[in-house]
Amino acid sequence: MAYNKEYYETNKDKFNKKSKEYYEKNKDNLLSKLKDKRKERTEDEVVLDKAKRRDYYEKNRDNFLTYASEQYKKDRTRIKEMEEKIKIYERTALDKEVPTPTSKIHSSEDGEGREM
Repeated sequence: MAYNKEYYETNKDKFNKKSKEYYEKNKDNLLSKLKDKRKERTEDEVVLDKAKRRDYYEKNRDNFLTYASEQYKKDRTRIKEMEEKIKIYERTALDKEVPTPTSKIHSSEDGEGREM
């Protein structure tokens, strides 16, 4: 039977659902087969696989680099937002005298406590 692109496009959700159900049902078996298959590869097959990956990377290098830089920017933004939230939390905690995760706990008689 030939590949029918229109049929696939109209039924894509159904195929994806069936594939996911099958995978979830047979996950352990499928993963163990793949692991065994990788173990049984010859040295030439390993070299060939590495060459294929390298070629794929070289063809799509710009896309990979663009994606990585976008992810880095998003992560930096998230980190800055979280640092701001922490600063605000610490300021309000000091005003309310609420212990923060870095405050001393279990004070001893000599006034020394241990850091969390």
